Amino acid sequence: MPMRAVVLSCVALLVPVVASVVLPATTEEYQLIVWLLLLVPAFLASGSSRGGDALAAVSALGIVALYGVVMLVSLALGLYLPAALARSELRGSVADGFAWRENFAFITANLANYALSLVSYLVAGFLAQFGVLLCCVGVFPVAFWSYLVLASALGQTARLSPKPV
Repeated sequence: MPMRAVVLSCVALLVPVVASVVLPATTEEYQLIVWLLLLVPAFLASGSSRGGDALAAVSALGIVALYGVVMLVSLALGLYLPAALARSELRGSVADGFAWRENFAFITANLANYALSLVSYLVAGFLAQFGVLLCCVGVFPVAFWSYLVLASALGQTARLSPKPV
């Protein structure tokens, strides 16, 4: 693999990461375009005469691996963030949302109720999709309802907690 391709791939990977860290508010609007920069090495490699197919395959494999990592991080955040939001609201401080150990202690102390809260939110989100498709209710009211289901379930989880939140 030529050094030029490695450098181009690294730069293409660093641009969206740096943009999302340095300018988080502005990259939300252009997030898809910024992350599409990861495809630039594969596009450039497909036109080369030597090893272009191999480089394109490696670039595609790297993108698939990156999507796998993003999915794992999304799953971890999907499991963690409701507890952080609930503790932050119940304690009345944004800083409590960043208290990692206390949030994990809240999750482990209420594991069964917390899991039921997440499952009820998943079911509500699933039903919300049918509400949009079948009844033409609209995305925003039904999505809001599913968030209210999550808030109610997390409130009940905090209320039933053996330890004070």
